[in-house]
Order: sequence, then structure tokens, then C-alpha cells
Amino acid sequence: MGELKAYVDSSEGKRKDPGYFEKNKTRIGCGSSFGGFMIRFSPWLSGLLLAILVGCAGPDNPAGIPSLPEISLRVEGNTDSARQLEVVLQDESGGIHSEMLAVGPDRSGSVSAAPGTYDLTVHPMNERGEPLGVTRRKIELDADRTTVSIPVSEAPTSQPAQTEEELIQPRGGEKPNIVLIVLDDVDFTDLGSYTNSSDSRTPRLDQLASQGMRFTQFYSNGCKCSPTRASILTSHTPGFFGWRNVIDGITRSDGTRSGVVSRTLPWHPVTVAEALQANGYATTHIGKWHLGTYRPSSMPLQQGFAESARWGVYQQNQDNWPGNGFYWGYNLFINGAAFTPNVTPMPAFGQPGADANYLNKRLTDEAIAFIGRHQAEPFFINLWHFTAHQPFHVPAGYNNVRGFDLATSAGKLSAMLTDVDREIGRLLDYIDQAGLGHNTLILFVSDNGGVSEGRWAQANPRTLIRGGKGSLYEGGIRVPFIARWTGKIPSNTINHSIASTIDLLPTCVDAASIPIPAGVEGRSLYDNLTTGLKNQGPDLFWVANRFENYAAAVAAGATAEQLDQFAVRSGRYKLVRGPANNANPELFDLAAGPAAEFTNIADANPTIVNDLIGRYKAWHRIIGTIPFNAIVSGGILSIPFDPRFDTFDGDFTFSVDVRANTLGQNGVIAMKEGSWELLWVTDHIDLKLYDDRPGVPIAQRETRLASPALAAGVSHKVTFTVVGHLPNGNKIPSLYVNGTLAQRLLPDQFPAATALWAIAPNNSKITLGSRPDGTEPFDGSVGLPRMSTLALPLDEQQ
Repeated sequence: MGELKAYVDSSEGKRKDPGYFEKNKTRIGCGSSFGGFMIRFSPWLSGLLLAILVGCAGPDNPAGIPSLPEISLRVEGNTDSARQLEVVLQDESGGIHSEMLAVGPDRSGSVSAAPGTYDLTVHPMNERGEPLGVTRRKIELDADRTTVSIPVSEAPTSQPAQTEEELIQPRGGEKPNIVLIVLDDVDFTDLGSYTNSSDSRTPRLDQLASQGMRFTQFYSNGCKCSPTRASILTSHTPGFFGWRNVIDGITRSDGTRSGVVSRTLPWHPVTVAEALQANGYATTHIGKWHLGTYRPSSMPLQQGFAESARWGVYQQNQDNWPGNGFYWGYNLFINGAAFTPNVTPMPAFGQPGADANYLNKRLTDEAIAFIGRHQAEPFFINLWHFTAHQPFHVPAGYNNVRGFDLATSAGKLSAMLTDVDREIGRLLDYIDQAGLGHNTLILFVSDNGGVSEGRWAQANPRTLIRGGKGSLYEGGIRVPFIARWTGKIPSNTINHSIASTIDLLPTCVDAASIPIPAGVEGRSLYDNLTTGLKNQGPDLFWVANRFENYAAAVAAGATAEQLDQFAVRSGRYKLVRGPANNANPELFDLAAGPAAEFTNIADANPTIVNDLIGRYKAWHRIIGTIPFNAIVSGGILSIPFDPRFDTFDGDFTFSVDVRANTLGQNGVIAMKEGSWELLWVTDHIDLKLYDDRPGVPIAQRETRLASPALAAGVSHKVTFTVVGHLPNGNKIPSLYVNGTLAQRLLPDQFPAATALWAIAPNNSKITLGSRPDGTEPFDGSVGLPRMSTLALPLDEQQ
């Protein structure tokens, strides 16, 4: 056991132009301001980035920026195993900045900050990022000297990180190959490089991390499959599409099940494949899709992929299959070819030939074959594995040299991870042996966290992280993210930037020297990857369904306005509400890591709680909004169909300003034919919603909500919402007039024969002012319609 001493000195630091790496004058951008911190490192420190975070100043910064005092950190003692220090400064107002300092040749580095009192936390780590201890001290920046002693344990060393001179800094018009590997239901506790386990089940992914960079605070933008996958391809949060859960078939109001999924990936957002394909890339999608197969426009070949080997089920063009069909009894839609009665699926589990076509191996074979066809041109491979999605099983031909207990879920999951890790290694070996490593950006991520059953670690992983798939705790959304680009991304590096899957599209196109498409929500991580830049990033928001039906929601204490769970991550803080804590949101300080989610600090920080809830409401109010600025008076106006605004299997909100000239009329204010109608009937608003029961006359399928009596000659704001994505049915419609709830119909209030479980789907236009044929005109004005793909509660409708 050695000792690390970090001497903290106060001295006047030399002013630098905040936005440049002084050694080479290479622009690396700027981050956000955190309490006026300026982070500076000496140029001789091996593999270090200079990150200066004073506002967002750049080369045009005024010359009068005052210099900041400097804290000097010097390492002493037996420190052979200490390769980097994570230094965390927190000021008295709660502002925080975290930065990694390498332990360089003269064992020193520096951090600049404004004068004041700080809580200083120092985490020494070895070169694998394994923590060697932690020490916390309160310091005065203008004090003469402070000494911090930290115990350091010895640990083996391996290949050092690349030096700054070895890295290629400018983009320079590169068009690297890009391979995006996505696993299913895997969280960071599953990887040895994240848990520092000596008994890792993922040696090849651990090796990938040592060859590149791994992020410690990377998130999926959904806690289940479909939402995250949409965010990966489009750089839009799932709320943009109105997705709060996996897309699936619906349950009709008569209890029958429809396999049709109409809310699929829309055609209009630019996907990463479309952006790359338009700039000379050969593109392919391989494996799971789960973004809908109902509309041709949602399929891979219409979303920018020139080739595809999409996983599917024999005789069913869908993304769903029970049991071992996930891994054995499947087939692949090669370049969109449809199944025919003559097509034979892969042999089922236990049948001859099944092992040779085991899914992990087959998908890897497809990726390798694609590279063989296209290695003379830039290519993009979107490889989406099913592992480690249930059902847990023992992979084909698995050699249990690790001695896992294959009779248990934990043992089967371990075997599945080991197998897919080996297949990923086989793909990486092919890339390197073909001489493509220096020109291939490899990105690895998971779509969400793992299910609780079968999770594994040296200690119980649920002491490391809270929750799992389907929840918005860290276990559901904090996922591993590893990037390798030989010679471009520094090897064996760790990045603590807060980022998410919406950042993958901007990162890929930026790396390919392509302009980032307009309107995306994510940001490029190119500078983070190539220079080691660490920054907080913008706030992250999640909204997700957590209940199977309304009865489950009621049992969890949810009200009709609180059927969802939501979360906000802003800097060090994260807020989670729902499903069981609707009245009491939880607040966590994640500066200490994901395990901090076991400590709720909401009661002690009401101002922060209210601030984060306000930020969420502002985001939720606009994220799915489809504005249409128009006023109709004495005429007809149609709103074109937007592929996001589909009332079939999700939420929606419709709002409009209504002014009737006369009472006693029956006029159509707005309608979507065969789906819903908003009517003026005598002196009140009448809302009709139609469900989709087949074979039943439409007049017998309507659910009606009505408002109190209204006045003529007065403008009324009319809004209705439908909370729709409860997987097993139970829609909840509400009608508001002038900001007040007029009527709501809850599932336990539905008459048994008319229970509204699914609203009739169609792609009809929305008509304002009358029926499409001009009948039943509304005598008055209809103005400023607003639509949202989400059900907005009353306090978010203004």
C-alpha cells in the first residue's frame, strides 16, 4: 500500500485564450460554465486534453479576462499504480466540475478556479479506471497550502494511453467506415471494464474499451427497445414520435388482439443511414429492428439502408416471437424479401442445423460478408444483436469453460454474454486483419438496462445500480458506450461527459465530414472522442409508460395526470417521478456515481426539485407539438396528415380556439373522419371518439364527452387528450374548456359494451370548420390548432 499526496497550492495562473489547445493551437470547442471553473493541464502530461470552461468564450474573447488562481496538484509516494486522478470541485452554491488528470512524468497538474471555498474530492485510479480510494477535503483557494493524503493500492499496468502527438486532430474530410453495434437489455454492470471485475464475461468488449474510450455517464433515451432505437437512428427523443413504450399491437375494445402496429418509425426524420448513404456510404442494417413493419416507409430499405438482413419470423412480417424463436426459429428478411409459403425458417432449437445458424453467429456472418463486398468504399453497418434479451438460454455449441451454473438464469445470461462477446471479437478481428482498423469508427452501446432476473456481478449488481429495464432509474437507462478509432481516439481512456443515444447520429455524420442534419436534438461527440473533451451536455429528459393497465396504475397510486414515469438529468442532479412516487418525486446527486440513486435527497432540496420539474414540463409541452397556425371562419381547412400524429396506439392532444357566432347550431369544429369529432352542439362542446371494433357499426362504437353550456361571441380554448399507451388497453380521454376539466372518462367508468380501448386508426387529414364534404359547417371561427403526440396534462397545455 503506497500513499498519494496531492499538494494544493494557491498561485496566480497565466491567462490563456479559453477555447484552444495551446500546444498546437487546435480548436477543441468549449463547454458550459460551472461556477467559473477553468481547467488547465501542462502540455507535457501524457495524453491530456486542455478543457477550459469559462462561459463559452472562444478566440474572439475580450483580452480583459481576469486570470484565475491555480490549484497545483503534486503526486508523491509509492504511486506506480496511480495513472489518473479524478478531481471534483464543488463550490458553495452547489456548482460542480469533474475532470480527469493524468499522473504525468513530474507527477503534477493544475486546476484553475475562482477564489473561494470548495469541496475537493480526489479519486485516484489505475490505468484501467479502477478506483484506488477517495479523499474529500474542504479547501480555501487562497490558502497557502493544503495536503491531501490518499491510500493507493498496487495494480498491474498495461499498455499506456496514446500521447497527444500520436493522435490525428483535424477532421480533414475523412470518411471512416462506421460500425454501430447495439446489444439488447445490457447495462454497464454486465461488462468487466465497467465493474473492474477480474472475472469478466466480456473480455473482447473489455479489450475494445482498452483500445479506445468508454463513457461512464452514457444513457439510452428510452428504457425499452423501440424508443431507444428510434433515438439512435434519428437523433430525436422518443417523445418526438409520441413513443413511451415498445411499439406493439393493440387490444381492441372487445378484447381481441390486433397484430397491426400503425405507429411506426415515420419517414420524414433524416436517419443516420440516409445521411451517410447520400454521401457515398454503403449502408446495411443487420438484426433486430423493432421500429414497426406495418408501413413500407418504416422499413430499413426506406430508411437509408441499401441492404438489410432484418430478423423476422416465418410467415409473420413482424418483430415479435416467443420462446426460442428469438435465437433459432427465425428467418432473415434479406433486402426486404417477403416470406412465401416456400420459404423455410431457420431450424428450431434442437433440430439439425440449428446450431450452425444460431443468431449471434449468423448476424456476425452477415456483417463480415458485407465488409467483404464493400471494403473498397466507405461503409456503415448497423448491427443490432438480440442478446441478452430473454428468453435466457445456453447458446448453440457453448463450451462452458468458465463453469457457469447453466441451470440458473444467471448462468444462462452469463453464457449468452460470453457468446455474443466472442462474436463481436470475431468481427473486430476481421476488421483489423483486413487492415481497416485505422479507418473504422466502432461504436458499441446497449438499448437499455437489463431485467432484474439473472443479473450477475462479483457482488450483487443491484448494489451498484438501481432499477432495471422499464424503469427510469439508472439501471434502466445508464448503459455502456465504447468507441474505438485506431489512431484517432486515444486508447484506454475514460470520459465522464453526460451523453445519450441521440448523440450517435450527429457523431457519425460529423466523423464522416458531413453536415449535421437540421433539427436533430443530439450533439456531436467527435471532440469528446478525439480530444478527450469532457462536458456536461444539455439536460436529458425521459417520459415512459410504466403500467400494464389502468388498474395497475391505480394500485401504484397514480392519478389520471400521473400515469407516466419521467426523469430529468441536469448536471449532477437527477429527478425521477413515478410510478409509485407520484406525489413525492425523488432527487439524487449522481456526482458520487449511479449508486447514489439509493439516497433520496428531495426533502432537503425543494428548490432543485421544483426547478427540474419545471424544466421537464417545458420540454414535455413542446417536444411532440405539431403547430399549425391558421384561422378558419366560414370555410373548410384541412391539416395534412403527419405520420407522428396517429391516434391508434398512443397518446395525443388536440387544442383549438373556438368562437361561435350563434347558439342552437350543430357544427363541426374539427374532426378526423372515422377517428374523432369535436362538435358544437346547441350550446356546448361534444367530443366523439371512435374505437376500432371490427364488424360493429360506427354509431355503436362511439364514446362521448361533453362540456357545460358555453356562450356565443366569446373565445373558448378547447382541448382534448387521450392517454393511450397502456399496453393492455384502457384509454383515458379528457375534455378541457377554458383551462378547466369538463369531463374525463376513466376505464372503470366505461360501460362494459363500449369500453374505449383503441381508437380507430387511419391516415385521414384533420378537417377544420366542417365535415370534409362541406356539410355541418360551424358558424364561427376556429383558430390556432395545436396537436401533440403526447397527452398533455392541464398545466402543460398553455
